[in-house]
Amino acid sequence: MGAYTPVAISFGLIAIQAGFSTWEANLISVLIYAGASQFLFVGMVASGAPLWLVVVVTLLINVRHVIYASNLAPWLTRRHWWPWPALWPASPISGFPSPPPVARSAST
Repeated sequence: MGAYTPVAISFGLIAIQAGFSTWEANLISVLIYAGASQFLFVGMVASGAPLWLVVVVTLLINVRHVIYASNLAPWLTRRHWWPWPALWPASPISGFPSPPPVARSAST
């Protein structure tokens, strides 16, 4: 979690400088769980871009995760912790503990 602290502080500073309140900056952080998309949202809204365009560009930025997932899927077996990163908002990347993997029986 400590590694994300500088990013969180810089996002808060940029959001406040762009005219968002502290409450709004926190709300953006809760609703948009992607650093690049948070910065994009603040920049585009502050520059007066229409909301539909902000949503479209945010989706385009996050399409990269589909490509990552399709390339990573063959490497993940049933023994790994898959699909916990997709189902649980806290992951090893953000420093929060993930739930333990569920044991599967031989029939599944």
